[in-house]
Amino acid sequence: MNPMEHDAILPDDLLDHRVVGLNLRGSTLRDQLGTDPTLILFLRHLG
Repeated sequence: MNPMEHDAILPDDLLDHRVVGLNLRGSTLRDQLGTDPTLILFLRHLG
């Protein structure tokens, strides 16, 4: 199966989580993602 053909479902509590930063479209992760297919990369800083 092509990974691009699979829709991942994120929980509502994650999508409604408040995000803070520069040049953002809204105040939640859901606002940032919009309706187009999107790749999300989570980075963990160990410092």
